[in-house]
Amino acid sequence: MVVFFRELLLSEDDAMNNPDNIRKYPSSKAIVLQHNPVWRKLVVEWCYTVVDSLEIDREVVYIAIDIFDRFLSSAQQRKRPDKKAYEAAVMSSLLLATKLFS
Repeated sequence: MVVFFRELLLSEDDAMNNPDNIRKYPSSKAIVLQHNPVWRKLVVEWCYTVVDSLEIDREVVYIAIDIFDRFLSSAQQRKRPDKKAYEAAVMSSLLLATKLFS
C-alpha cells in the first residue's frame, strides 16, 4: 500500500511540473489565498480538536486539509462555496482521511 502511494505521489509530481497543468490547476497555496483565511484557521483548529479527542494521529489533519484543498481547487471552477458547503467539505475530508489512514 505504501509503495502505491509513493508511486502516486511521484506521478502527481510529474504531472504538476508540466507547464500546461500548472496553468490549469493552481497550487494549494494559491487556493488558500483565494478563500477566507479566518475560516481556514478555524477549520484546521477544529480538525486538530477532533483528532486529539479521538486519539488519532495528527497527520490525518494534514491529509484531510490536502483533500479539502483539492476540493476547493475543483470547486473554484464553479463558484466559491458558502459556509455550509465549506463546513460539509471539511467534515467529509476529515472523515475520508480518517478512514483511509487510521
